Amino acid sequence: MTATWVFVPLFLSTGCRVAYVFHAALGQAELIHGSRPVSEVLDQGLFSSEKEDRIRLIQEIRRYGEDVLGLKRTNNYESVYIRGQRPPIFVLSAAPRNRFEAKTWWFPIVGRVPYLGLFDAGKALAAQERLEQQGLDTCLRPAAAYSTLGWFSDPITPNLLAEAPSGLAEIILHELTHATLYVRGQGAFNEGLAMLVGLEGAEGFCRGRFGEDHPETAAASHAILDQRLFGDFMARWVGELESLYARNADPEQDVLVERQRIFEAMITEFRELKPRFKTSRFAHFGQRPLNNACLLGAALYHRYYRCFDDLYHRLNRDIPTFLSHCRSLSENLGKEPLMERICRFTEDSNLYIPVPGQLGQQGF
Repeated sequence: MTATWVFVPLFLSTGCRVAYVFHAALGQAELIHGSRPVSEVLDQGLFSSEKEDRIRLIQEIRRYGEDVLGLKRTNNYESVYIRGQRPPIFVLSAAPRNRFEAKTWWFPIVGRVPYLGLFDAGKALAAQERLEQQGLDTCLRPAAAYSTLGWFSDPITPNLLAEAPSGLAEIILHELTHATLYVRGQGAFNEGLAMLVGLEGAEGFCRGRFGEDHPETAAASHAILDQRLFGDFMARWVGELESLYARNADPEQDVLVERQRIFEAMITEFRELKPRFKTSRFAHFGQRPLNNACLLGAALYHRYYRCFDDLYHRLNRDIPTFLSHCRSLSENLGKEPLMERICRFTEDSNLYIPVPGQLGQQGF
């Protein structure tokens, strides 16, 4: 499946597990203390010329995000981690086997989040084992990047310097979106919003930076097409699983047999869809056994993409306007689920719908 981005909660209170927060804080501290300012890194020639070009490109992407897309100005990516490979970050999620409902963890500031970010493989595996002993489905996967929502200065890490320009732009703009607009306790909103801004922003950046016909611009455009295809696929099957769990009054074992049938049907359909994908971002889907936790993790990022995409196009593909509308829609929620409000708004809205193929004004 596509790379994962994660917010790593680092705030201590009586509502948090002290061991986890201490572990996450140590991981963040290692990143901060192992980093040096971009200017110093470039002056001292600590990286190859190719990686130095990537560091400079990240600065261009940051400025594009701030000046053109209206993303928040932060100190993120003004430093570079220089101690070899960064500490690994693993994302752990869990869910009941007979309900499509993510286990969540509560943290101050950000509210409930449907995953944990861990910096150590051993600790991640131990935490996964504890959850499985509780009878939960689990999913443990690496994160390509993470955000602390501007509370710390997130550095450039070596794995980012290996990314192609279009993928790099997507990751950086995705993370800067989290620092710009993050609604506590609304994981699907936060990740879906950042997914769209990252993808569409990357296409706009590449079009302006490299030109309309450049391979990186084509790669960014193809990533958007693949995201739409996978998002629709995920939304349809998540709905199927929710219906199963809602209507099934049989013993749990019968539910598990029926959900396995759905999992197998999902994989069969995905194999039929695979030739239509233009990139490899979802190539690994279905290569390991499916379960509720892994599908909920995927749904968090992809299920509601069509709602965000529809809203974005109704707003003439203008990201600053899109962010402003999403901010307005996220306010004064009451008990109404935020994603229901977003999706209903796009269905009911009489906003301008652009001519198919019309480009926004976000290039340089």
